[in-house]
Amino acid sequence: MRILALVVLTISCSAFGQVHVGDFLLTVEGNKVVVNVATGGGGYVPERVFRDRFGKLGPGLPNRTPDPGFNSVVGEFVAGQPVGLTIRRAARLWTPLAMMPGDGDFCTMPEERIEVRKNGIIISTPATDPAGMVGPSLEIGTSDPIDGQFHEHAVYWLTTPFDAGVYLLEMEVWVGQPGGVAGGVGRSDALWLVLNQNAATTDVDDAVAWLRANVANVVGDGGPLCPAPAPVCACDWNQSGALSVQDIFDFLSSYFGGAGDFNGQGGATVQDIFDFLTCYFGAC
Repeated sequence: MRILALVVLTISCSAFGQVHVGDFLLTVEGNKVVVNVATGGGGYVPERVFRDRFGKLGPGLPNRTPDPGFNSVVGEFVAGQPVGLTIRRAARLWTPLAMMPGDGDFCTMPEERIEVRKNGIIISTPATDPAGMVGPSLEIGTSDPIDGQFHEHAVYWLTTPFDAGVYLLEMEVWVGQPGGVAGGVGRSDALWLVLNQNAATTDVDDAVAWLRANVANVVGDGGPLCPAPAPVCACDWNQSGALSVQDIFDFLSSYFGGAGDFNGQGGATVQDIFDFLTCYFGAC
């Protein structure tokens, strides 16, 4: 039964004409592949950040998902045209910032890899980011030989040790051939698939929102997944990431406890208080 289910996951879905909400909806605009999301009622809008979860098919099929699929409407592609994806970076793991709810980054490259499987072929995220952000490529399928429509699903697998977390796969979509321009159609901009492995839904929500606000808002390759750390503010005494009156209370507590050498001159003196307040009211 499990073998049958895996076979079903990887067969062509081009016979089904329905565009599924949540799938990668592919269009060609301005001689370039554009990735969209269906909005229902036949509408769609451009989208670069998608989400799904491993294990959605039940406990007998953990650590994998067949979604999102790849869709197009009738006539979008030349009949019989190959469509595929290229992995652009190593897999990433979302790291929330404990003192700043909703914030975080994708700096961590986990031990796990994310594999993409289709028709017996497997590609995997590399251990580190590849040169030029060009990793392995996989042909997902070919457009319908009669009407040019496309609808295929690959399967995304998480490798050992299967730790819980919010994982990220960065890729691009192409037609004809990886990376280049085939028939005058260029590859898509970078897109990101957020995959939940037994993590809290709120963490997934935060990761998706962060990607849209900080990465996917930059055309082309997107913004950095691991932003440079903000300059340290000396009067953010409790290191919360923002100045507040609590920093004054915490500094004074340190000062009267003998640990308030703010200016680094070798002891806590009243000058440290003046220097701290100058920093504080000057907002660093």
